[in-house]
Amino acid sequence: MVASSATTGYLLAPDGTLYTGPLGSPWQQAGKANCLPGPTEGNVLPAGALLALQDSTDPVIACNDLNGTQIYRSSTSGAKWTEGPSLGVLGAPVSFTAAPNGTLVLATTARTEVLPAGASQWEQAQGTPQGGFSYVGMTTDTQGVAVPVSGTLHEIYMTTDGGTSWAPATPITPGN
Repeated sequence: MVASSATTGYLLAPDGTLYTGPLGSPWQQAGKANCLPGPTEGNVLPAGALLALQDSTDPVIACNDLNGTQIYRSSTSGAKWTEGPSLGVLGAPVSFTAAPNGTLVLATTARTEVLPAGASQWEQAQGTPQGGFSYVGMTTDTQGVAVPVSGTLHEIYMTTDGGTSWAPATPITPGN
């Protein structure tokens, strides 16, 4: 798994080692994650550990297992981790992102959950299509984009309220 800011990149290797460094320069081992990236589930992203960046020096990992999802944050570029709010089992987690203000958005095959910046409780987002999203990404504190797992919907979803609600915004015309 790879995540990057405008200046710094992070790579979570299959063995759980987190590497980081300035873009365009050699990277070094920063530490070890509390979980490993998992195998892919169908045609979606790995479901073991998902990596996001709250800013250029604060990676966040969502660790997924049969009991649910546990969040770990690092304010030391991945050298040490602090446990954050957890979630019960909500479907297979497939995409994880952070808004610039620190809001976390976790998409699963069943629904989408949001942890607003500074909050300690996850909230279920409204408007997730059946099957969930295969990708979520936040571009600003309030705006983001999501791609449904089901390609038959032919739509891209957007949020304008920090991920708490999603709605179809852009129809996609399938190729012939």
